[in-house]
Amino acid sequence: MEVKFIKASPTENMTLLIETPVAREKQLAVAERLIAYGSVYAEQAISRKRKILRQKNACK
Repeated sequence: MEVKFIKASPTENMTLLIETPVAREKQLAVAERLIAYGSVYAEQAISRKRKILRQKNACK
C-alpha cells in the first residue's frame, strides 16, 4: 500500500500528517509501521481528518 504523508516538526515533535485515506481497521497497523524507528520515524501520526492514529509511548 502506498501512503502519502507530510512529515512536520511543529514543536520539536515529529508528526506525520497522513494524506491517503486508510480503512479504519488498518489505521493502527499503518501508523505503527510508519512511525517506527527503522521507517519514517515520528512521534505521532494524524489522519487527514486530524484524528490521532498512533502516538509513541501511548497506552495500547
